[in-house]
Amino acid sequence: MFQYEMQKEGVRITGYRGSETHVSIPEVLEDQPVVGIGKKCFVGNKQIKEVIVPKHVTFMDDWAFANCNQLARVELPGRQMEFGKGVFQGCVSLGKIVAGTSECRTEEEQQRAEQVGALLAATVNGLDAYHLFSLTEAGGEQWLAVWDGKLLSFLRTDDTKGFTVV
Repeated sequence: MFQYEMQKEGVRITGYRGSETHVSIPEVLEDQPVVGIGKKCFVGNKQIKEVIVPKHVTFMDDWAFANCNQLARVELPGRQMEFGKGVFQGCVSLGKIVAGTSECRTEEEQQRAEQVGALLAATVNGLDAYHLFSLTEAGGEQWLAVWDGKLLSFLRTDDTKGFTVV
C-alpha cells in the first residue's frame, strides 16, 4: 500500500497504492519513524477524502497531495512543519486542515481546531495565501488579523470571469 525509502532520520513515504477514502499514514515502518511525505506521493489520487499524518512527520515535499480532488480533511501534527511547493494545489474539496490530534482535546477545543482548520484550508485553497499557512500561529490574534486582511483584499479584487465585488 505505501512505498517508502529509508533515510538517515527515518522513513520517507514515496508513493501510495490503495483505494481507501480515509488514510492514516503509519507512525512507524520497519521500526523507524515516518518523518516525511515525498514529492508527488499522493498526487492525483481520486479516492482519498481524509488523511491523518503522524506526529513524527516533519516535512511534505512538492505537490505531495496536489490534485487530490476528493480530499476534504487533513490532520497534521500540532507543530510547525516544512512544506514544499503546491502541497495541496488543486485540492478543490479541501475544507479543513487541522493541526494536532483530536484525542487530547475537550469538545470546545476540538470545535475551535475545526474552525481554524477551515481557515487554514482556505489559505491554500481559495485565497492563495501560503504565507499564512502556519500550524503554530493559526488561530492566534495576530494571525487572524492578517488572515482577515487577506480576505478583504481578495473580496475587493475584480473577478476574472467578469464579476466585481463592490
